[in-house]
Amino acid sequence: QLNEKRSQQAAFELRNIILTSPGENLSDFDYGVGLRNFLFEQSSTVSRERLRNRIVSQISTYVDFVILNAVEVRQTNEMIDSNEISVSLNYTVIGEPVDQEIEINFSTSQGGLFQWRKKS
Repeated sequence: QLNEKRSQQAAFELRNIILTSPGENLSDFDYGVGLRNFLFEQSSTVSRERLRNRIVSQISTYVDFVILNAVEVRQTNEMIDSNEISVSLNYTVIGEPVDQEIEINFSTSQGGLFQWRKKS
């Protein structure tokens, strides 16, 4: 049961750090990836790589009990047209034997709606 709580905490922390914009957390202005900010940049391989690097940096700084195995930032032409972006994280919670995965889909066209799902 302790592992399940740690797993839930990891998913919460990852989702929170990706959706929080830098400056939004008053106690630490650098905290947060700022996913919605990237939607308003020109979409390119370079901007997606900058987002990926920001995710890796933020998680290694603020979520020290998680090891990232893979980070995928996806934005198809259709997603660009509708101001959407998708981030998938494959990670290991330290001390747990099974890798976990979450996917966060964010869209400004639906009022800043985001969906996330935890994959097993």
